[in-house]
Amino acid sequence: MLAAEPVPVPAKALIDRAEASYFAGKFDDAWKDLEDAAAQDAKDPAITPERPQIFLLRAAVKLKQNDEAAAKREARIALQIDPGLVLEEYPTDLGRLFEEVLADLPPRVLLRFTGLPEGATARVDSRRLTAGVISVIPGTHQLVVNATDFEPLAMALDVKDDATIPIAMKPLTRTKKTSLLPAALLGVSAASAAGGGFAYYNLSVTRANQAGAGRHQQSYYDAHATRFRQQAIAGFAASAAAGAIGGKLFWDRGTSVAVVPAAEPGGASVLITARF
Repeated sequence: MLAAEPVPVPAKALIDRAEASYFAGKFDDAWKDLEDAAAQDAKDPAITPERPQIFLLRAAVKLKQNDEAAAKREARIALQIDPGLVLEEYPTDLGRLFEEVLADLPPRVLLRFTGLPEGATARVDSRRLTAGVISVIPGTHQLVVNATDFEPLAMALDVKDDATIPIAMKPLTRTKKTSLLPAALLGVSAASAAGGGFAYYNLSVTRANQAGAGRHQQSYYDAHATRFRQQAIAGFAASAAAGAIGGKLFWDRGTSVAVVPAAEPGGASVLITARF
């Protein structure tokens, strides 16, 4: 029997574990978890919120391993994604290294986005926009926008200077679902009306027969008359209820159909009206 493949540890859990190992002085263990976290994160085409934290920690580990050049390379990647990284919990020597790397990077530029739908969530390199504005390091960045009733938007931005970027999102095309319930209810309404009409017809015949019967036979017809009367009332009531509900559903879809039973001597008629 083949053994089941182990379930990979989520990137966020690996980062937390690596951070704990780093502060415990277990730098090799921290680096191994960060390698696995980076491999998992790289599978996601979108830049995740965890990505800058991965490279921040990688820089921290490399600095502790006395590999300053490698630490600066990792810090540069982290800062290109998020130049506003906060390092308050880390040693001051790591803060100084990040300040040096940031000073060597091009000055930040300001991006303004217009045309965002109301309530839209927009992110650049996983950082959320505030009032449609964000500062970034010049280079290639990733914009992702999600908004209700619009198709998600993802695009690459080649940024050199301050810029105003118009956003045009494509509205969702919704397929209108067709429900058979209104038609079924109207069918029930018509069938109930027919049943009520047939019962009313039987009631009329029973009354006619009772009127022509002798006095000693009158009680024989009373039970049948009561039964047919109850069936007629139940049929017409069910028809009215099903017709009202079915008509309401059609009305909500832009079409209204009403089934109206009408009792007549010797039977019943059904009037069907429609509004489109």
